[in-house]
Amino acid sequence: MNLLLLSLLAGCFETPLDEGACRTEADCTDGMRCFDADDPFYGDCQDAVRDCEDDPSCGDGNVCEEYPTESPCNPDDLSSSCVLACQDDDDCDEGQRCNLSTGHCVTWLCTDGYTCPIHFTCTDGAEGTGCVRDACEGDEDCGDGWCVNGNYFADAGFCSYSPP
Repeated sequence: MNLLLLSLLAGCFETPLDEGACRTEADCTDGMRCFDADDPFYGDCQDAVRDCEDDPSCGDGNVCEEYPTESPCNPDDLSSSCVLACQDDDDCDEGQRCNLSTGHCVTWLCTDGYTCPIHFTCTDGAEGTGCVRDACEGDEDCGDGWCVNGNYFADAGFCSYSPP
């Protein structure tokens, strides 16, 4: 039997990509990159922008959130801005929960008895115990998502030029 027939019998197949979608840079043209949901959209070197230093400086109902600077000049520098405090887990990114006492989204810890969402596995690593994205070699691994740049995602990546 050929590989395609075996894959179909096993329930595995590679989903066709929509225009501009990608799994790897090989799916992109004209020097574009394949960006996944976790990939910062890097451009020229940017300095960190600090709009706040702590929660009280943001006012009622807001918290000071730190995040990586897009295309940082110094990778250790974090930018910050005031954002609405989370009210429940739906206000947070996948793999995070809302800490109601602080209004900040925090990574679920496996030691909290949390079950990681689909496409994530609980690990105990140097950065603590938490959920990390599952690695993959291709859609043929029979996941119900997309294998983009070697990790599982709910959606395909997208082809784009790096910003100037």
